[in-house]
Amino acid sequence: MKRTLLFDQPNSDWLTIREVAANLPGRPHIATVTRWTQRPVRGRILPSTLIGGKRLIKRSDLVAFLTETAEPSETGEEHGKRQAVASAQVEALLR
Repeated sequence: MKRTLLFDQPNSDWLTIREVAANLPGRPHIATVTRWTQRPVRGRILPSTLIGGKRLIKRSDLVAFLTETAEPSETGEEHGKRQAVASAQVEALLR
């Protein structure tokens, strides 16, 4: 019987770096996503966990990271709208 790993399940909250890179707009390189887990981007590091040689990222942490590191706009209201749109787009892509 084949074992199903936590991050191999279709509705899992965990994503591999490769899955993150493949599902984001613009398809950032795997090295870019890895760098986000090691060095701050606008003061924020993408939280991740290393399990059995695979770096895993929680879906909710990815959404929070992308929302918080989005460039701020001229006004707080526009920034709030853009954050909401970006968050919705990321969640839709990762479903």
